[in-house]
This record gives sequence, C-alpha cells and structure tokens, in this order.
Amino acid sequence: MVEPAMEVLVAGDVSLTREGIACLLSGQPEVTVRRTCTVDELPAQLDADPSPDAVVLCLPAGTDAGPQLGEVSRLVREDPEPLSLVVVSPSGDGLVRTLLESGPENVAYLIDGNVDDPRTLVRALEDANTGVVSLDSSAVDVLVGRGGHPGLAELTRREYDVLSELSRGLSNKGIADRLSITVKAVEGHITQIFRKLDLPPDGSTDRRLTAALIFLNERSQPQG
Repeated sequence: MVEPAMEVLVAGDVSLTREGIACLLSGQPEVTVRRTCTVDELPAQLDADPSPDAVVLCLPAGTDAGPQLGEVSRLVREDPEPLSLVVVSPSGDGLVRTLLESGPENVAYLIDGNVDDPRTLVRALEDANTGVVSLDSSAVDVLVGRGGHPGLAELTRREYDVLSELSRGLSNKGIADRLSITVKAVEGHITQIFRKLDLPPDGSTDRRLTAALIFLNERSQPQG
C-alpha cells in the first residue's frame, strides 16, 4: 500500500527563498506542497481545512529570525492538529536552542547553504514527521563545538540509551516507561551522563538541553 504524500505548507517572507524551497519539493513523490505564504499569512493558512502535515519555515538572515521562529513555533505547537516543523535558515546561531526549548516535538533544522538537493528536505520532513529530531550539524557546532564529545565514549550502553531518549524531549518518567526501568534508575543514569559530559550543576546552562545537543551532534557526524 502506497503511503499518501505528506501535505506541506512553505512559509517565509523572502519570496525567492520560499518559492525556491517549494519548487525543490514539488517534484518529490513523498511530498505535496499545498501552498506557500508569508509568516503573517500562516495563522489563516493553518486554520484552513484540511490542516497540513508539516510547515517548512524559511527564516531570513538577521534580527527578524528569532522572533519569527518563536511565533511560528508557538503556532505549530498550539495547533490542534499534530504538525511537524522544518526550519531552513542561513544561520544556526542561537536558533537551534530556541527551537528545541520552545518549539513543537517534531522538528528539524537545516542551514540553507547545506540544502543541495530535494532529498535533504524530504529526509528532514520524514524525520520530523516520525518524531526523530534532525539538526544540521554545522548549526549544532555553534552551540556545543565541532566534532564528537569525548565524554560520549565513557557512557555505558544504558546511559547512552537514556541520553537517546532524553534527546527526544522525554521526561524522566517517559524515559523510564520507554526503557522499562524505574524513575530512580533514570535519575541515577542522568547524573552520570551529566558528570561524564562535564555539565556541572552551576546554573550556567540547561544541562538536559546541552546533553541532548551533544548527542544529536554526535549522531549527525559522518561515520567513517
């Protein structure tokens, strides 16, 4: 049985970028571009029937990017229908953290200069649609540094599994249920993860988010 094409809405205020992304996606059998719109037009488009499966947000360079991402993340998160959000931006400075802290659960983030073929966009949409957080590695590098974190090699198999579930945004109870262990065991594993990743409890960073970014960055590195 052939899966129905994913219904996508492409939003952005720079028409060349917005229409270019829509054009890249239009020839892909897994995707149907329903329409394109500006960010201001997005609320009305999301209210239209039927609702799309995903929004591709094309962010501009400069100071407008942060507020636009925050507003669109809120719209997608609060929509009564489950939606995925794929963000395409010239830069990842601070925006990945904003997306993961305030966005919906099903997200992907791409640097537009790295979108060199339609399949990159399709894979990001498919990942987000299935709940796999997909982040451009060069965007994550800005936050956690380039290359793999040495502390990851110190994790036990169970600690790695816990970190994998934590990176999906699950609570300690959610992780415990997924791995069929106790909440107390999860808490112990997370304590060890923070220690091995050198994330002290000094309040300077969100340790759960930083640990998740380290994991996602490692997963995105090319495998030799």
